[in-house]
Amino acid sequence: MSSRAGPDPQLGWVVAALAVVTGVLGILVMLAPVIADDPVVSWPPAGQQPSSTVLPLSPYRPLQLTATVPCTTLQALAARPGGGEALRTLPADVGTAPGEGLVVTAAQGVVTVTASGAEVLRETLPAGSCSYQVLADAGGVRVSRDGAGIDTRSDLLVPQVAELQTDAVTSTRGLTVALHTDARYQSHPTLLKTALLVAEGLALAALLVLAWRWGRGEGPGLIRPRLSWADAVVVVVSGFWVVAGPVNIDDSWYLLMARNAMQSGYVGNVIYQFNVTENPFVASQYAMQAWGAIGGEWSLGWMRLLPLAYGLATYALLRVLVATMLGRLVVGRVARRPAVAWAVAWAVAAAHLLWWLPYGMTLRPEPLIALGTAAVWVLAELARRRRSVGVFAVAVAVAALT
Repeated sequence: MSSRAGPDPQLGWVVAALAVVTGVLGILVMLAPVIADDPVVSWPPAGQQPSSTVLPLSPYRPLQLTATVPCTTLQALAARPGGGEALRTLPADVGTAPGEGLVVTAAQGVVTVTASGAEVLRETLPAGSCSYQVLADAGGVRVSRDGAGIDTRSDLLVPQVAELQTDAVTSTRGLTVALHTDARYQSHPTLLKTALLVAEGLALAALLVLAWRWGRGEGPGLIRPRLSWADAVVVVVSGFWVVAGPVNIDDSWYLLMARNAMQSGYVGNVIYQFNVTENPFVASQYAMQAWGAIGGEWSLGWMRLLPLAYGLATYALLRVLVATMLGRLVVGRVARRPAVAWAVAWAVAAAHLLWWLPYGMTLRPEPLIALGTAAVWVLAELARRRRSVGVFAVAVAVAALT
């Protein structure tokens, strides 16, 4: 009769209560507010004269656009044959109607303001000293002169911006543009959210420790397979594939997202989705970000060492899993049936390489997800063999992280 005491029921209740607290904190973390970033682009830079520049915003429409155009600039352009444009925010298409940008022109003594494909203002250009202001935001487009409102179009969207261009060469003093860009996915946590994140991390760590102590279980552990020539073949072929494997079409995308995270502070799809966060599938990109910083370079050969490590670790875990599941058949009778161990080792090696060679040498998240999946399988098998709630809790944590 075993003298080992069973699980402490009081500790079990503590574990259950802590699990509920951890779950509630996780929900509160998701609902806690954040502070949205408000990047502002000012043109021209302080202390410089206005000069045309490319500014491809993503998305094209800022949240707010404020432009100030002095009448002296407009008067200088109006004096030219054919006039000129004091400000344009989208490239001009010859022979087409006004686009979705902002255009302020002066010609033959008339000032015209066009925004988002519609004419907002057309009037005689005053002869004295004055300035026009254009304000566009969620309330529409408003044009004023010296602070006095002239016209408002509440049905128009904020003009698109891909450049800030002017035909003016002289009399540009006071010509300015301020843009509040649309950075809806860029934010940082409030003090409340940070406190909840810390509390969630501490609660989760305490839960895993207590669950391990309460339900560590007893019984056989994992079986370590004997090394085989198949293992050496996997290592050599995988290493060769770092330099010989084909490039995946998504390698550059995920590499760019990882590099961009160093500036933005989070992993987002900067390629074609306005840098929207990739959560929860970002563990591999954060690993790439750290690996690129360690190496001081972002070359394909250096970055491919990560999926190489993922692949070899996945193979090692699968070897342990198969050896443990087959148990005595492979390990206990290996002296009498060495052909069985030999066949199993080569079968696992062949199956792994058949998957990993075409799909595993990539900077996409799947190699790390595969490693996490293999780790969960091994931990789940260990939890089953030892009847351990603690090991199963660790398996759940690994599944959540990868």
